[in-house]
Amino acid sequence: MHFQTQGAQQINNAMNSLNESAQQTVESLQQSNAAIERLNDAAHNLQHAVSIFKVRRD
Repeated sequence: MHFQTQGAQQINNAMNSLNESAQQTVESLQQSNAAIERLNDAAHNLQHAVSIFKVRRD
């Protein structure tokens, strides 16, 4: 019975570790998504600002 308890505890520890890793991954993805949105907004604003210039072609 001791080995079953010990094995169950090891599985529980592993599952907790996986859950923690998954939470960290979710947080990283949320931060990345927010950064992508900011970059997209900045690119759109830059594109709009540059669009007012006329380029002369020879």
